[in-house]
This record gives sequence, structure tokens and C-alpha cells, in this order.
Amino acid sequence: MAHGEITGLVQSLKSSPGSSTAVQAAGALKTLAYENLENRDAIAEAGAIPALVQLILGSASGKPATIQEGQLQATQALSNLTYENNKNCDAIREAGAIPALVHLIANPNQQAAASQGYFSGLVGASPSSLHKQVIEQATVALGNLAYPSPTNRDAVREAGGIPALLNLLGEVPGPGKSLTTYSTSALSNLIFENDKNREAVRAAAGIPALARLLRAGPHEMVTLYATTALGNAVQGNPANCIAVREAEAIPQIVRLLAVWTKGQKQLAGQAASVVLELVSHSAENCAAVREAGAVVHLVEMLRVGANSRVAQASMKIIGHLAAESSSEQQRAMWQEGTVRPLLDMAFPIEVITLPTARRSTRVQAVGGEAADVLAMLGYTDAIMDAQRAIRAWLLHKRRSGSPGEDRR
Repeated sequence: MAHGEITGLVQSLKSSPGSSTAVQAAGALKTLAYENLENRDAIAEAGAIPALVQLILGSASGKPATIQEGQLQATQALSNLTYENNKNCDAIREAGAIPALVHLIANPNQQAAASQGYFSGLVGASPSSLHKQVIEQATVALGNLAYPSPTNRDAVREAGGIPALLNLLGEVPGPGKSLTTYSTSALSNLIFENDKNREAVRAAAGIPALARLLRAGPHEMVTLYATTALGNAVQGNPANCIAVREAEAIPQIVRLLAVWTKGQKQLAGQAASVVLELVSHSAENCAAVREAGAVVHLVEMLRVGANSRVAQASMKIIGHLAAESSSEQQRAMWQEGTVRPLLDMAFPIEVITLPTARRSTRVQAVGGEAADVLAMLGYTDAIMDAQRAIRAWLLHKRRSGSPGEDRR
């Protein structure tokens, strides 16, 4: 679309705020913003963002149905304008959108909104359904605004967005719970690398609320978002690590490690990241993770190999568990299969066959860590040296006995 047409739509939006004409213009801008980056820039440059925020705030002279439809179109348009566009994220914040969006989600029940006159005379949709769509889109917009911008994360917290989003989390998540999913995703973005938001989530009882969502099961998207949010919440935060244990979430997180062998690599890997942070800060968490049966699942992840991040995380978790275990518990970890894959990581083929100068730094570093973990488990250097010699001899024998194989 030509920039002149975008300018015309923005003029319609500005000239009759709260009218059906403005709502239609917002809907057209929403579609254009979705289509490409150039349109997103042009819409912002034409001055649409303050007008869209005004549409969210509503108009005293507007009809209730038009107000809600305008809020829906405006929140969707703002969400689309944020996509891969940090400049627009800043402009939307500067236009006062964040408090307006938080206000929408902070009054989610129909009765509260009805008292403001928003529900009388709605056309084409039940009041609850239209209001729910507005809340969903406001939640998506807040999550999008938080994702690329630390400043926006702070602004959402300062506007009261964290308790408001936590209030939207369902007690029993399941299929069709899109609002719960959007809220969890937004919270995950808000907590990312933001210590004040981590503290705010814990203060608002957010850790147990997020932990409850893990009951949705591994096939629900909300489970991945909740696991990611918990991972962001515990990062470098011992108090939140304790809160996760006190919420009895550790067995649920450990169960998610099991989906690694069922093809759900992203979810299992995220769960491993959470477990690693939990065991890094507390001997009690180490005990809870071990008692929940984590080791057998961690062994499966170790088998991916030294170059895998999830294998490295699993190795570090086992190291923490070993360091906080008795000799008897360490022997039990041997029996659960930890030694074989750790030896493979400590002495991979590259270490055996290449001179030191040609080994990758990463492989050498991981190998050293794996050897340290074996030592923590009580697997002595002498045994490791013998194992390394046996592997080297077997490799040499296999190569020398295979006709046609490159023996360089």
C-alpha cells in the first residue's frame, strides 16, 4: 500500500476518535502492520501510535460496542507494530500504551467492565467473548513490548502489570486456554534478565501459580512457557529457587526431563536448564532433584554427546548432585548409568586420536569437566586412565583391522 493511503487511514483514526470510522481505520492499519516491516515503519511515522492508544482508552461519547471493538482493533494493531521493530516498541511505550494495556487486563471480569458501561448494546458477539478477545490481545501486546526492551519490562512492572498477568493464569490449564498461554508467555518475557521483576513475581505468589501450569502436560504450549518462565525466574535468584521447591514443583519439572526421549527436545532442554539453576544454589534442591528420579533422565541427555548444550547441562547437574551425595548415593548414581556416557565425554574420539594442538578448546574443556564429575562420583583417576587406554587400543585395533579405511 502507498504511504499516502496509510496517511489517509491515520487521518481517519485521528479525526473521529472513538467512532466506527476510527475503528475501521484501526482494523485496516492492523492488517497492514501485519504484512511487512516497511508498513510498520510507515504507520508509525504517520503518527498512528498515539491515536491507537487513544482508541484503547475509549471515548465518553462512543457507543459501548464501538469502544470494545476499537480496543480490540487497536491492541491488535499495536501488537503487529511491535513485531521485529524495537523503535516502535519504544514509541508505543512513550505514547502511554503500557498503563492503558495493563488497565484492560487488570479488569478482566465482566461485572467490573459492565459497571463502566462497556457491555450494554454489544453487537455481533456475546459480551464475554468480545471482552475476552480484548484482554487476550492486550496480553499479547504487553508480552511483545516486553520481549526486546528492558525499559518496557520495567514500565510494565511499574504499571502493575505483573499481578494483573498473574491473575489471568488459570487454575487448571488445558486445551483452549489461550489467555493462560498468552499471560504465561508475557510473564516469561517480563522476568527475562530483570531482577526486580523476578522479585515482583515471587512477591505476588507467582512461583506457585506458574508451577501449577506444569500440570497441563508436556503436549500443551503453556507448559513450555511456564517452564521457560520458571527458568527465567530462578536465574541467579536463590530465593526463587527455594520458592520453586516450596511450591513442590521439582518433581513436575523432573518429569519433563523424560520427554527428551519422546522427541520433545525443546521442553526437556528447558526443564534441564531450570534443574541446573535449582541445584546450583541449594543442597536441599539437590536432594529433591535426586529423589524425584532425575538421574535416569539426565543419563539419556548425556548420550547426545559433548557438543550438545543439554548434555553439558546434564553433566553439570550430575556434578552438583554428586557433590551433595553420600558415598552410597554416589554408587547408586553409578548404577543408574552415569559412568559410561561421562567417560565418553571425558575421552571422546577427538581426544584419543588428535594431538593436543588440534583438539577443539570446547571438547577439551567439556572433557575436563566430565572428568571432574567422574571424580566427584568417586570414579578414580586410575580407573579413568585404564579406561582411556582400553578405548585407545580398541580404536587402533578397529582401524588397523578394517580394509580400505583411511589410516592417516
